[in-house]
Amino acid sequence: MAAGQVASWSRMPAILDAYQVTHGRGSVVLAAALVVGELVGGLWLLARPRSHALAPVWFAGLLRDGFALTALGGFRPFAEVAGETLRGLDDRVDDQAVTTVIAAIRELAPHPDVEAGLRHLSAAGIPTATLTNGGVDTVQAMLDRAGLAGYVGRNLSVDAVCRWKPAPEPYRYAAAELGIDPASLVLVAAHPWDCAGAHAAGLRSAWVWRSRPHWPAVFPAPDIRGPDLPTVIDALLAPAGR
Repeated sequence: MAAGQVASWSRMPAILDAYQVTHGRGSVVLAAALVVGELVGGLWLLARPRSHALAPVWFAGLLRDGFALTALGGFRPFAEVAGETLRGLDDRVDDQAVTTVIAAIRELAPHPDVEAGLRHLSAAGIPTATLTNGGVDTVQAMLDRAGLAGYVGRNLSVDAVCRWKPAPEPYRYAAAELGIDPASLVLVAAHPWDCAGAHAAGLRSAWVWRSRPHWPAVFPAPDIRGPDLPTVIDALLAPAGR
């Protein structure tokens, strides 16, 4: 199952955005894994009035380039793509600014509902893992800082298959690493494209809509949807969800 955004603007305004997905494994039928998606931050932007306007532009741009590389059969790590996209926003962005921004990702604070959601999974005996377009070490640092690492059994990255989500390879890689049939694995994500990618790879999907409840009609509908992580997890743990 996926836990939408893990870090919030209000809790850590110095960081641009944080998105993560949860899925895990439960009994024999339900498997959940916490798939942490893109974690992007930009301390330097907040020194400028346009920071909040540029944040989504940067994030959309780095996803665009990561997706394009995958479509072209190429691959570059998340931090490299994020850095290049950041440089394109302002000529004054130098190597030190990029390093500061990438390092700031580790300082992301969790959304208030994340711990409760993961606690529900743990109480139900459903292990969790993470899958990210970023780096495993960054995700581990973020979880450690938030005190959530104890809820997560594995941290996985697309670096292992050199293909960005939503290509099918990362999701299938996660299922293989976890020893779970893709059909019994649920991806919970804040991004519709992530849910769609999981669906195409044979996983179930659950969508946490933290901002707006509009689902793009161009994608297959998720199996479960809700406004926050606990709501989605409760739906997954209900008999019908299992």
